[in-house]
Amino acid sequence: EEESLEDKSTSDGSNPAMTTKQQQIRNFALGQRSNHSYYGAIVASVHITHHAGTAVCGAFKAAGFHSPSFACMSSGGTNPIGANQTETMIRSLLRQYDFISWEYGKSKRDSHLDQTHWENPHLVSLIVMRHPIDRSLAGDGFVNKNYGEESNRSPELWWDFANSYATNNFALQKLVGKECCDGKDTDPTFLLKAKELLSRFTFIVDQECLGDGILQVAKMLNFTQEQVQAIHHWADQSDKKYINNDKHKATARERINNDTIYEFLLERGQLDIELYEWSKTLSIVNCSEVNGKDNEM
Repeated sequence: EEESLEDKSTSDGSNPAMTTKQQQIRNFALGQRSNHSYYGAIVASVHITHHAGTAVCGAFKAAGFHSPSFACMSSGGTNPIGANQTETMIRSLLRQYDFISWEYGKSKRDSHLDQTHWENPHLVSLIVMRHPIDRSLAGDGFVNKNYGEESNRSPELWWDFANSYATNNFALQKLVGKECCDGKDTDPTFLLKAKELLSRFTFIVDQECLGDGILQVAKMLNFTQEQVQAIHHWADQSDKKYINNDKHKATARERINNDTIYEFLLERGQLDIELYEWSKTLSIVNCSEVNGKDNEM
């Protein structure tokens, strides 16, 4: 009979007094050092669309991690449900990979994220959080096709955009399920559920200082010196690609250029914004303490 990953975690000298997150980090480091990741841990990035998931994938690939070829997304495409399925999926994935990504986009599929066994000691979970209005302005083919390019968007199309799925507490809905959300009338219990879920993840990274956050994750996971240098190089390249070096970077209010619409978006996405501000208190790096960085992606 095959030994379960959970059994292995308690029979290989781990300290029962460790917190779940400490044991996840420890198992990952042990697996990497022994070159036997099957009994280590896998890093899973929960990628809400436009929350830098592709960039995070690039960072781990730069450090030499084994990941699926397309945006680090596994063929399963979504998170496992329940403790048994979580362990079975981890066991399968660890045969090939040590980093994967699960993406949640505009589809309203019910991902049941709360039902994944995030406490499994062989699963290191990571999520990047972003200010909801900045996320909505990231733009993509669907948004541009339906509401026009931001620079040429008419007032009528701006209002259509402001009432679209992209501004309806997007991240909150991805975390708690398709029953959410209803703009400014969204039930506050969804916010409580999302906070409870985020508290179960191993790492939360604030996208405002993404490079610094991923570097800190690398240090916490005991990356080798070569891997940390690769992450440094990735962060430098990301800075050159994404950071506006002008002294003044346009704010979301300035980009929208309509105070009425901007205030409407603040009210419509109030709970999503509150979730983001709360998540900053759990972020692995406090971006307000990082000097000279503004890694918005």
